[in-house]
Amino acid sequence: MKWLHKYHKQSRSKDVLKHYKTLNQTYKLGYDCKKEYDLLMLSVFDTGLKTKQQFETGFETTRNHQFDMWENLSFNERNFLLKCDLAPMKSKLPSFIFEEETIYIPFFDKLMNGLYNRETAILELPQFFKLYNDFTTKMVPLDTYQDLVLTANMSDARYLARKEKTLILFNESLNVFYRVEDKQCETFPIRTDVSLDSNDVMNLARALLNDDVIFIDILIDKEWLKPKCIKKIQKDRRKEEKKSRK
Repeated sequence: MKWLHKYHKQSRSKDVLKHYKTLNQTYKLGYDCKKEYDLLMLSVFDTGLKTKQQFETGFETTRNHQFDMWENLSFNERNFLLKCDLAPMKSKLPSFIFEEETIYIPFFDKLMNGLYNRETAILELPQFFKLYNDFTTKMVPLDTYQDLVLTANMSDARYLARKEKTLILFNESLNVFYRVEDKQCETFPIRTDVSLDSNDVMNLARALLNDDVIFIDILIDKEWLKPKCIKKIQKDRRKEEKKSRK
Protein backbone atom coordinates (compact mmCIF):
# COMPACT_ATOMS: atom_id res chain seq x y z
CA MET A 1 0.00 0.00 0.00
CA LYS A 2 2.89 2.33 -0.71
CA TRP A 3 0.67 4.40 -3.03
CA LEU A 4 -1.16 5.72 0.05
CA HIS A 5 1.77 8.06 0.65
CA LYS A 6 1.47 9.60 -2.81
CA TYR A 7 -1.88 11.07 -1.84
CA HIS A 8 -1.54 11.29 1.92
CA LYS A 9 2.06 12.13 2.63
CA GLN A 10 2.11 13.02 6.31
CA SER A 11 5.06 13.43 8.62
CA ARG A 12 5.96 15.14 11.84
CA SER A 13 6.45 18.90 11.73
CA LYS A 14 9.84 20.38 10.92
CA ASP A 15 10.18 21.56 14.52
CA VAL A 16 9.52 18.07 15.89
CA LEU A 17 11.94 16.47 13.44
CA LYS A 18 14.58 19.07 14.30
CA HIS A 19 14.07 18.34 18.00
CA TYR A 20 14.46 14.59 17.46
CA LYS A 21 17.58 15.11 15.37
CA THR A 22 19.06 17.25 18.14
CA LEU A 23 18.34 14.54 20.72
CA ASN A 24 19.87 11.94 18.41
CA GLN A 25 23.07 13.95 18.05
CA THR A 26 23.33 15.24 21.61
CA TYR A 27 22.98 11.85 23.24
CA LYS A 28 24.67 9.90 20.42
CA LEU A 29 21.69 7.57 20.05
CA GLY A 30 22.59 6.36 16.58
CA TYR A 31 19.09 6.41 15.10
CA ASP A 32 18.25 7.10 11.47
CA CYS A 33 15.83 10.03 11.34
CA LYS A 34 14.60 8.92 7.91
CA LYS A 35 13.18 5.68 9.30
CA GLU A 36 9.76 5.64 10.95
CA TYR A 37 10.69 3.05 13.56
CA ASP A 38 13.71 5.12 14.62
CA LEU A 39 11.53 8.22 14.89
CA LEU A 40 9.18 6.29 17.18
CA MET A 41 12.19 5.34 19.33
CA LEU A 42 13.34 8.95 19.44
CA SER A 43 9.89 9.95 20.64
CA VAL A 44 10.21 7.28 23.36
CA PHE A 45 13.56 8.74 24.39
CA ASP A 46 12.01 12.21 24.44
CA THR A 47 9.23 10.97 26.73
CA GLY A 48 11.80 9.38 29.04
CA LEU A 49 13.81 12.59 29.18
CA LYS A 50 10.73 14.59 30.15
CA THR A 51 9.83 12.00 32.80
CA LYS A 52 13.35 12.13 34.25
CA GLN A 53 13.08 15.91 34.47
CA GLN A 54 9.70 15.64 36.20
CA PHE A 55 11.21 13.47 38.93
CA GLU A 56 14.06 15.93 39.38
CA THR A 57 11.77 18.98 39.39
CA GLY A 58 9.46 17.23 41.86
CA PHE A 59 12.40 16.54 44.16
CA GLU A 60 13.52 20.18 44.02
CA THR A 61 9.98 21.43 44.71
CA THR A 62 9.54 19.25 47.79
CA ARG A 63 12.97 20.13 49.16
CA ASN A 64 12.34 23.86 48.68
CA HIS A 65 8.92 23.64 50.37
CA GLN A 66 10.52 21.90 53.36
CA PHE A 67 13.72 23.93 53.30
CA ASP A 68 13.59 25.06 56.95
CA MET A 69 13.33 21.53 58.28
CA TRP A 70 15.05 19.58 55.50
CA GLU A 71 18.45 19.37 57.19
CA ASN A 72 16.88 17.98 60.33
CA LEU A 73 15.14 15.13 58.53
CA SER A 74 16.62 11.68 58.12
CA PHE A 75 17.00 10.16 54.66
CA ASN A 76 13.94 7.96 55.25
CA GLU A 77 11.86 10.95 56.37
CA ARG A 78 12.88 12.93 53.29
CA ASN A 79 12.11 9.97 51.10
CA PHE A 80 8.67 9.57 52.69
CA LEU A 81 7.81 13.21 51.98
CA LEU A 82 8.95 12.82 48.40
CA LYS A 83 6.97 9.61 47.99
CA CYS A 84 3.79 11.38 49.12
CA ASP A 85 4.38 14.52 47.06
CA LEU A 86 5.33 12.71 43.86
CA ALA A 87 2.56 10.10 43.94
CA PRO A 88 0.02 12.20 41.96
CA MET A 89 2.64 12.95 39.31
CA LYS A 90 3.75 9.32 38.99
CA SER A 91 0.17 8.11 38.59
CA LYS A 92 -0.05 10.09 35.34
CA LEU A 93 3.27 8.99 33.87
CA PRO A 94 3.55 6.21 31.27
CA SER A 95 5.27 3.18 32.77
CA PHE A 96 5.52 -0.60 32.56
CA ILE A 97 6.70 -3.50 34.66
CA PHE A 98 9.94 -5.21 33.68
CA GLU A 99 11.29 -8.05 35.81
CA GLU A 100 9.21 -6.88 38.79
CA GLU A 101 10.44 -3.28 38.54
CA THR A 102 8.36 -0.30 37.43
CA ILE A 103 10.10 1.42 34.53
CA TYR A 104 9.40 5.13 34.12
CA ILE A 105 12.61 6.16 32.36
CA PRO A 106 13.18 3.81 29.40
CA PHE A 107 16.84 4.68 28.87
CA PHE A 108 17.74 3.71 32.47
CA ASP A 109 18.10 0.18 33.78
CA LYS A 110 16.06 -1.43 36.56
CA LEU A 111 18.37 -0.18 39.30
CA MET A 112 18.27 3.45 38.20
CA ASN A 113 14.50 3.37 37.76
CA GLY A 114 14.15 1.90 41.25
CA LEU A 115 16.27 4.69 42.72
CA TYR A 116 14.36 7.46 40.96
CA ASN A 117 11.05 5.85 41.88
CA ARG A 118 11.53 4.65 45.46
CA GLU A 119 14.71 6.36 46.68
CA THR A 120 14.20 9.80 45.16
CA ALA A 121 16.05 11.53 48.01
CA ILE A 122 19.32 10.19 46.60
CA LEU A 123 19.15 12.98 44.00
CA GLU A 124 20.72 15.38 46.48
CA LEU A 125 23.85 13.24 46.77
CA PRO A 126 26.70 14.61 44.59
CA GLN A 127 27.10 11.42 42.53
CA PHE A 128 23.40 11.47 41.67
CA PHE A 129 22.89 15.23 41.45
CA LYS A 130 25.26 15.31 38.48
CA LEU A 131 22.82 13.01 36.64
CA TYR A 132 20.62 16.05 36.06
CA ASN A 133 22.83 16.98 33.11
CA ASP A 134 25.33 14.16 32.69
CA PHE A 135 23.73 10.75 32.56
CA THR A 136 24.86 9.16 29.29
CA THR A 137 27.12 6.66 31.07
CA LYS A 138 24.04 5.30 32.86
CA MET A 139 21.96 4.87 29.72
CA VAL A 140 20.86 1.50 28.35
CA PRO A 141 19.48 0.86 24.84
CA LEU A 142 15.73 1.29 24.50
CA ASP A 143 15.71 -2.19 22.96
CA THR A 144 16.46 -3.51 26.45
CA TYR A 145 12.72 -3.42 27.09
CA GLN A 146 11.71 -4.63 23.62
CA ASP A 147 8.21 -3.50 22.61
CA LEU A 148 7.14 -2.60 26.17
CA VAL A 149 8.13 1.01 25.51
CA LEU A 150 5.54 1.12 22.72
CA THR A 151 2.72 -0.76 24.43
CA ALA A 152 3.18 1.55 27.46
CA ASN A 153 2.44 4.55 25.20
CA MET A 154 5.86 6.12 25.61
CA SER A 155 6.04 6.98 21.90
CA ASP A 156 4.14 9.74 20.11
CA ALA A 157 1.75 7.11 18.75
CA ARG A 158 -0.90 5.40 20.88
CA TYR A 159 -0.80 1.61 21.17
CA LEU A 160 -4.03 -0.03 20.01
CA ALA A 161 -3.69 -3.74 19.35
CA ARG A 162 -1.30 -6.62 18.79
CA LYS A 163 -1.12 -10.11 17.36
CA GLU A 164 1.98 -12.04 18.34
CA LYS A 165 4.89 -9.75 17.37
CA THR A 166 2.84 -7.27 15.35
CA LEU A 167 1.73 -4.01 16.99
CA ILE A 168 -0.73 -1.39 15.72
CA LEU A 169 -0.32 2.21 16.85
CA PHE A 170 -2.00 5.47 15.91
CA ASN A 171 -0.69 9.03 15.88
CA GLU A 172 -3.77 11.20 16.39
CA SER A 173 -2.07 14.47 15.50
CA LEU A 174 -1.03 13.11 12.10
CA ASN A 175 -3.90 10.68 11.44
CA VAL A 176 -1.35 7.95 10.74
CA PHE A 177 -1.56 4.28 11.69
CA TYR A 178 1.64 2.31 12.28
CA ARG A 179 2.18 -1.42 11.94
CA VAL A 180 5.33 -2.42 13.79
CA GLU A 181 7.10 -5.78 13.83
CA ASP A 182 10.74 -6.69 14.51
CA LYS A 183 11.92 -3.06 14.40
CA GLN A 184 10.21 -2.49 11.05
CA CYS A 185 7.47 0.08 10.76
CA GLU A 186 4.86 0.54 8.02
CA THR A 187 2.84 3.75 7.98
CA PHE A 188 -0.77 4.13 6.82
CA PRO A 189 -1.83 7.78 6.58
CA ILE A 190 -5.40 8.92 6.03
CA ARG A 191 -6.98 12.30 5.37
CA THR A 192 -5.92 14.90 7.91
CA ASP A 193 -9.33 16.57 7.88
CA VAL A 194 -11.02 13.42 9.18
CA SER A 195 -11.89 13.14 12.86
CA LEU A 196 -12.05 9.54 14.04
CA ASP A 197 -13.88 8.50 17.19
CA SER A 198 -12.59 5.70 19.43
CA ASN A 199 -14.72 3.05 17.68
CA ASP A 200 -13.44 4.13 14.27
CA VAL A 201 -9.84 3.93 15.42
CA MET A 202 -10.22 0.48 16.97
CA ASN A 203 -12.11 -0.92 13.96
CA LEU A 204 -9.34 0.26 11.66
CA ALA A 205 -6.67 -1.06 14.00
CA ARG A 206 -8.21 -4.53 14.09
CA ALA A 207 -8.60 -4.53 10.32
CA LEU A 208 -5.00 -3.45 9.76
CA LEU A 209 -3.84 -6.16 12.11
CA ASN A 210 -5.76 -8.91 10.32
CA ASP A 211 -6.62 -7.99 6.73
CA ASP A 212 -5.28 -5.12 4.60
CA VAL A 213 -8.18 -5.44 2.16
CA ILE A 214 -10.76 -4.88 4.88
CA PHE A 215 -8.72 -1.92 6.18
CA ILE A 216 -8.75 -0.27 2.75
CA ASP A 217 -12.41 -1.11 2.19
CA ILE A 218 -13.34 0.73 5.39
CA LEU A 219 -11.32 3.78 4.32
CA ILE A 220 -13.01 3.82 0.92
CA ASP A 221 -16.51 3.26 2.31
CA LYS A 222 -16.10 6.10 4.83
CA GLU A 223 -14.29 8.32 2.29
CA TRP A 224 -11.33 8.70 4.64
CA LEU A 225 -8.98 8.70 1.67
CA LYS A 226 -8.69 11.46 -0.91
CA PRO A 227 -10.77 10.95 -4.08
CA LYS A 228 -7.66 10.54 -6.26
CA CYS A 229 -6.39 7.82 -3.95
CA ILE A 230 -9.71 5.98 -4.02
CA LYS A 231 -9.79 6.12 -7.84
CA LYS A 232 -6.26 4.73 -7.96
CA ILE A 233 -7.21 1.84 -5.68
CA GLN A 234 -10.33 1.03 -7.67
CA LYS A 235 -8.40 1.18 -10.96
CA ASP A 236 -5.73 -1.19 -9.62
CA ARG A 237 -8.38 -3.58 -8.35
CA ARG A 238 -10.10 -3.69 -11.74
CA LYS A 239 -6.79 -4.53 -13.37
CA GLU A 240 -6.21 -7.34 -10.91
CA GLU A 241 -9.69 -8.73 -11.55
CA LYS A 242 -9.08 -8.79 -15.31
CA LYS A 243 -5.80 -10.62 -14.82
CA SER A 244 -7.42 -13.20 -12.59
CA ARG A 245 -10.08 -13.97 -15.22
CA LYS A 246 -7.52 -14.75 -17.91
